[in-house]
Amino acid sequence: MRNIALICILILTPLTSSAVVCTLLLSGMAFGIYNSILPSSTDTTSTITVSCIPGGSSLTTNYTLTIAGTGINNDTTRSIVYLGNRLYYQVYKDPSFSTVWGNTAGTGLSSSVTSSGALVAGVKVHNVYSRIQSLQNVSAGLLYSGSLNVTLSY
Repeated sequence: MRNIALICILILTPLTSSAVVCTLLLSGMAFGIYNSILPSSTDTTSTITVSCIPGGSSLTTNYTLTIAGTGINNDTTRSIVYLGNRLYYQVYKDPSFSTVWGNTAGTGLSSSVTSSGALVAGVKVHNVYSRIQSLQNVSAGLLYSGSLNVTLSY
């Protein structure tokens, strides 16, 4: 009889664990066609979806999202490239394109997500606003590509 009780406790232990489990789902960032002679910027919006299953008694998980570029200086100047041709852009936390979303101190996005139950994931969607500044001297008809590194700390 003691062996059965011990087995039941071991089976239930993972369900009451205090470890929070979070995942990210990222949508693609596509600017479309960039026309270097137009006086207006090229903007796009993508999303980062955070999903957390709480651990312990708290149903709220606090986290910080940071976005590191693979361009020059990461936060201050980001670029996408094709055969040495660079097209500069930036990512922002707000639709007015005034607050850069970065990976250095104070430039990440701090938030929280609340679950409705101990084994139910809380979900929060964050918009990422991206802009290519106008009038960049780049070759037309090229397929520029790059990547960003998104980090979730909780």
